[in-house]
Amino acid sequence: MPDASHSSSNGEAISPEPFSSDGSIGLLPLLKQSSDIVLTHEPTATPSADVPTRMKIALQHARDGKHQYAEAELREVIKMDPTFATAHHNLGVALAEQSKRDEAIPHFLESIKLFPDYFDAHRNLAGVYLSMGKKQEAINPLREALRLQPTKPELYNDLGFLLTDLERSSEGEVYLRQATRLKNDYALGKLKASGGLVKSRGAGKSEK
Repeated sequence: MPDASHSSSNGEAISPEPFSSDGSIGLLPLLKQSSDIVLTHEPTATPSADVPTRMKIALQHARDGKHQYAEAELREVIKMDPTFATAHHNLGVALAEQSKRDEAIPHFLESIKLFPDYFDAHRNLAGVYLSMGKKQEAINPLREALRLQPTKPELYNDLGFLLTDLERSSEGEVYLRQATRLKNDYALGKLKASGGLVKSRGAGKSEK
């Protein structure tokens, strides 16, 4: 079984945040960003760095909100090691954070090809599709994310909302009810499973 971290490269992955569980499905900010960053020149990669070093530098850039610089480092990593699944995933994240969604998709797909059980890649691929309004394309990667982590109520909730939005309400309700079973105070799952379609943030509290 291939490993997303790759045996020859142990750089830390850019860790994504969970999907929204309030009905506004889509790619969330994966790392905290700084709104006051100003680039004074074109991002370039660190010269003469090995793969693990570049991965760590890219992660730090991403944490600082400097996704252009993270992109530059990760492109160099992939040139050095094109089979590094984590690098492809992290480059997808860096591109998506810059609204380069069309460029991000192939890298998420490549990371999944190299490591089919890469949960973050499936989830973020679904998020990018959803942020582009490609709801139908988001179903399979979201199902795969759920297959890999079947105890996460937010995944059932997100898939339930998605299917309902696609006028597959009966199927969607199955997932929403499962979200409620996994977490009794899962307010949105409860509301929608009981017929109350709620999509706005903060709408509804946990039912007693």
